[in-house]
Parts: sequence; structure tokens; C-alpha cells
Amino acid sequence: DDHKKECTHEFDSEQLIRIIKVAGLSTQVQIYQVDELPLLFRSNLGNLGKIAVYVKDKSLQNDNPDDE
Repeated sequence: DDHKKECTHEFDSEQLIRIIKVAGLSTQVQIYQVDELPLLFRSNLGNLGKIAVYVKDKSLQNDNPDDE
């Protein structure tokens, strides 16, 4: 399919573990990836509402060390 694109990024496992814990509060997690932007995780948290979490890969963290 022309719309599928493979990409490779490195993330700190600590960041992903935190996302997994939050994802356990929902039955569905949406993941969005756009070139040169942080990875976006979106999920519904039942009666609590919605959450959106952006996670920078290691290359983006190195580009902006003041943002950590």
C-alpha cells in the first residue's frame, strides 16, 4: 500500500513504560506519527476524559536539550 511507510526511532524505555501504565486505563490507544514531530498517544480514560501524550524520540531530545 502506498500509504504505509516504515519508520525507525529510538525512545527511552522509561517514557514508554509510563505510557503503557496510562494505556492500561483504556481499551484503546491511538498512536500518531508525523515526521520531525514527537509521537502522539491519545486515549479515553473513561469518566475522567481524554488524554494526549507526546513523546520525543532520542534524536528530537538531542536537538532540544532545554525541553527535557
